[in-house]
Amino acid sequence: MDKDLKDTIRKIEEAKKKQERLEKTIIILSGILIIIVFTVIGINLYSGKGEKVSEPEINIVDEKAIEAPVKKEEQKVAKVNAEIKQEQEKKSKDIKKPQGKTIDEALKEKEKQLAKIKEKAKEEKKELPKKVSSKAENKEKKKQQQVHKKETKPKVVIHKKPEKVVKKETKKVIKTEASLKQVVKGFYYIQVGAFTSEKNVKKAMKSYKVPFSHFYVQRVGKLYKLMIGKFKTRKEAQEFMRKYGIKGILKKI
Repeated sequence: MDKDLKDTIRKIEEAKKKQERLEKTIIILSGILIIIVFTVIGINLYSGKGEKVSEPEINIVDEKAIEAPVKKEEQKVAKVNAEIKQEQEKKSKDIKKPQGKTIDEALKEKEKQLAKIKEKAKEEKKELPKKVSSKAENKEKKKQQQVHKKETKPKVVIHKKPEKVVKKETKKVIKTEASLKQVVKGFYYIQVGAFTSEKNVKKAMKSYKVPFSHFYVQRVGKLYKLMIGKFKTRKEAQEFMRKYGIKGILKKI
């Protein structure tokens, strides 16, 4: 856009220079004609005293010969001006210049629009991992619900004492709810604490407002390391920490 504007301005300046040259040549030629006329009159006055002063004969052919090249140059200048106007009209259609505003202001407005579009794209990119993580969480919840339903289905056992059978089923349900998932390698986790027993781990889990599906345990000797995960990238883990206000050690296993 800047190059096209510079070219048009350059052409306009060249056309102006040509017009100035033509005007100068016309002024010079007219001055020469005036000088010739006055010199002829003066010669007649000094040469023939008492004689009638005859008007100098001006050859019309000479004037036409002088005016012909001037007209040609004027025609050329007119053509150049017409071409410049056509180019300006084409560019004005492409630019769609607003009323009462310069080209620089229009360009600035376009730059602002582009900056807004870029900011929207950045915000959408930031929101994408949140959407992906929420979808993954929903999938994991559904899977866990399905598994939980399968596990909680009572097994039909024929026994003489039905009361004991009921007690055994309730114990199994408690174990499935309290069972802890082991850490999977190749993902990012947030270490929240380290405990000596599973009871303390479960108590700590209740203190966080995080879905049960995000809790994992890493067994190191006698310690139970409570982890929150699993995340594919560090950014995803950091956003999760900000969302739930979690403080811990972020690391990849």
